[in-house]
Formats: sequence, structure tokens, C-alpha cells
Amino acid sequence: GIGRGIVEKILANSAEDDLIFATYAHNAYKANEFWDSLKPEDQEKLIILKADMSSYDDMMNFVGEVKEKAGHVDWLISNAGISTYDNIVNTNLSVPVFMVKEFMPVMTEGGRVLFMGSYAGQQAYSSSLVYGVTKAAIHFLTKSLVKEFEPKGITVNAIAPGFIQTPWHENRT
Repeated sequence: GIGRGIVEKILANSAEDDLIFATYAHNAYKANEFWDSLKPEDQEKLIILKADMSSYDDMMNFVGEVKEKAGHVDWLISNAGISTYDNIVNTNLSVPVFMVKEFMPVMTEGGRVLFMGSYAGQQAYSSSLVYGVTKAAIHFLTKSLVKEFEPKGITVNAIAPGFIQTPWHENRT
């Protein structure tokens, strides 16, 4: 869905020596299918890791792997999404906050952080109160982190898509 589109766009605009880490939570088949569709030179730049971003432990394993293999972060894009009530606060808010905290020391000067907010975080709607509240918090977190990262010249943004026709929405009305 949106994550694949983001990775494709980054790969299309990346330098030869860039190293890109992407995560998927559950669907190894789709992750492998995406990997197989890539040109060999893009496969050399991309590391796809299984990581449930509603899990603090999985996020910490991801952070550790990035720090070990890359040593620094130029771009951090937090795009995990979920619709079950039990994990929504962790996935949409708690884990992204802690992930940024862990990556702060290794973010490169002039780097970028991009969060996946939502139109539901800007305009209330009736589908999911918790989803909207967590996405509103991501938008506020983004504004707050602008001040935090300002001394290193790191740009922090959140985008706010509405409903996007992706496989995740296939069985929804």
C-alpha cells in the first residue's frame, strides 16, 4: 500500500550508495513479491525486515539492526498502520515516539523524519475515535519535534492522507 509506494519513490530518487531499511509486519509473501520485483541495483540498497511496529521489542530490534548496519539515519519514515483497538495506540503513537527517541543520536545533520498522520487526525469522523486521537497526537508530536531537531537542521513532517485505495482497504466499505 502506502509503504510500498514510499519505498518505490525513495528508491527512484536515491543515490547509488544509499541504504534503505523498510519493515513489514505480517505479510512475508507480499514483502518477498515486492523484493522480487526490484532491479538488482535497488535490491542492493534496500533491507526489508519483519518488525511488528506495535511491539516495543520489535521496534528496538529494528533500531539495533539499523544502527549496526548503517550507523546513522538520514531519513526516518514512520508508516505503520493498524485497525485493531488493542494495538492502535502502540502502533500509531507510542512505538513511533520511542523509535524517534532511539534514533535521535544517530540522525544525520540535515536529515528527515516523516510520520504517517491522517486526515482523521485533523478532522473528526465516526469510524474510529482512538485512531483519530492517535493520529492527532502524531501531528502534534511532529510540531513538537521540529523544535527538538532544529539545532541539527533535521526536517520533521507528517502527511495526512485520507482514504487511499490499497489492498488494506479491499474488504472495507
